[in-house]
Amino acid sequence: MKYVSIAFLPGAAGNFFSRCLNLLDNAHCFVPPGAGLTIDDKLEILGYTKVIDKDFGERNWLDFEFSLEHIKHRLSLPSDALYIVPGHPMTTTHTHANLYDLAGDDDEVYNFYIDTGNHFEWAYINALYKDSFLRPDWFLNGQVMLQDPNMYKIQLSNFLGDWGDFKTEFTKTCTILGHALSVDELRAVETLHKQWKQTILEYKDMDSFKKLLGFIRND
Repeated sequence: MKYVSIAFLPGAAGNFFSRCLNLLDNAHCFVPPGAGLTIDDKLEILGYTKVIDKDFGERNWLDFEFSLEHIKHRLSLPSDALYIVPGHPMTTTHTHANLYDLAGDDDEVYNFYIDTGNHFEWAYINALYKDSFLRPDWFLNGQVMLQDPNMYKIQLSNFLGDWGDFKTEFTKTCTILGHALSVDELRAVETLHKQWKQTILEYKDMDSFKKLLGFIRND
C-alpha cells in the first residue's frame, strides 16, 4: 500500500487537494472503500455543489467539510491502494498520523507539504473565511516542514491560477506517487478544481472581508 500524508496550514487548500487525490482509481481518503463506486459517484460525494456561490454569511463550511469522515479502517483496503491522510502539521514530521508507524515493510510512505509561497496572507484570510481553527504550533511546525528536503512540496500558487496551472501541479504529485492519470480522472479533477474556485475568497474580495472582520477600519 502507498501511504500519503498531505500536511497544510489552515486555509491552504489541503482538504481540496486531498479530495482531488481521492478521485484517483483505488485511492481512499473520505470515500467509503465499498465496491461499485464510479469516478462520477466519487465526484458527487466529494464535490462542492452544496456550497458553490454561497458567501461567508450563507453557508456553514464546517458542516460541509465534516459531512465527510476520513477512512480509518485502512486494513480493509486493497494491498495496492493509495491511502491518503490529510491534516495540519501536528509535529515537524507528520500530520495527525505518523505513517511510518502504520506502514509495513512492503508499503511506501510519501509526505507532502503545501507551500503557501507568496500567498501566506491569502491562506490565513481564507482560513477565517472557511471557519478554520488556527493554532500557532501548526504554523511553527509548517516552517520546519518547509525546510525539510525529505518533504515533497506542493505549490499553492498553482492552485489559484487557471486549470492548466493546477493540472501541472497535480500531475507532478501523481508522477511522484507513480500514478498515470487517465482521461476520466483529469476530467473529474478539473471539475472539482472549477467548483472549488467558486468557494474561495478571491484576492479582489479580501479587503471587503477584512473590513467585515475589523482588520481594516473605515474610521
